Amino acid sequence: MPNWFQSRFELKRLMRIGNTCSTSAAPWLLLALFPMQGAALGQPRYVETTSVSSSFRLVQGGAAAKLYVDGGDYPGVARAAHNLQADIYRVSGCNALLNTDMKSLSGDVVLIGTIGKSGIIDRLIRERKIDVSQIEGKWESTLIQVVSHPLPGVARGLVIAGSDKRGTIYGIYDLSEQIGVSPWYWWADVPVQHRDALFVKAGRWVQGEPAVKYRGIFLNDEAPSLTGWTNEKFGGFNHQLYEKVFELLLRLKANFLWPAMWNSAFNEDDPLNPKFADEYGIVMGTSHHEPMLRAQQEWKRHGKGPWDYAANSKTLDAFWEQGINRNSNYESIRSEEHTSEPSHLGISYA
Repeated sequence: MPNWFQSRFELKRLMRIGNTCSTSAAPWLLLALFPMQGAALGQPRYVETTSVSSSFRLVQGGAAAKLYVDGGDYPGVARAAHNLQADIYRVSGCNALLNTDMKSLSGDVVLIGTIGKSGIIDRLIRERKIDVSQIEGKWESTLIQVVSHPLPGVARGLVIAGSDKRGTIYGIYDLSEQIGVSPWYWWADVPVQHRDALFVKAGRWVQGEPAVKYRGIFLNDEAPSLTGWTNEKFGGFNHQLYEKVFELLLRLKANFLWPAMWNSAFNEDDPLNPKFADEYGIVMGTSHHEPMLRAQQEWKRHGKGPWDYAANSKTLDAFWEQGINRNSNYESIRSEEHTSEPSHLGISYA
């Protein structure tokens, strides 16, 4: 199978949307050159609208297969599973029941889970009903497989197993795109084509490690367009806005974000911003002159003395240490200060 990240994430350039937007498409958004359509690109099609021998029935006859996620799996996996549930409804008008109790499972079931976090996935591995040797221990890798009689009472299972949190999440959103929901369904109002029936071909699909470990965007030069739109729709750069950004990134198989920073402080303005980023599975960083996960606005609000390490090192060390400690429980990439100051000041460069 070709590397899906290479085909999906060759970003030739970024472009800005103009100053006109609908109620759900912001003019700030830095778009990679992805086609605006619902069909999955750069990978084999495994979802069809007609049934063949041994197909997994996702939707048929006005009913959808059940979904299962272990209650002990990552919160971000559960969020993505709820989004898959909504996506199935968008496409078919059918409600797929989402279960966390394996005792209620029967018929055809989508079995979603992360290796080591999902009892059912680990059980299928032990019973040799799935082989995860190609993904286990790997970074952001996924196995999608149709399995006959995976559990007592379950006729067929569509297994979405991830090597880690994002591996599972990417597998979920890959199925969403295969059934016809574009990653841009909200931001760009990409229409969803109705389907009365959806089937997954019998088979096994492995999505391996990405060619680039960290892949994402920077909300740069956000004023006035994004700032005005965000203030109107969400009341500022809060978790309600960022949840939409996090979901888009994950649907595009991205994992990294530099947040808006002109007049806002991601971690301080809304404490749910970093919490939700980590739950969703987004790695956060900071840009420009914002080392150690401290926003420039935080220094403007709380800093004392000059922004000059040669003259104010103790204050700056404490300021930066607070940023590292604050975000120590979240998946983050810290940046170090880049400066054009002369080297004799003893400033380290990064």
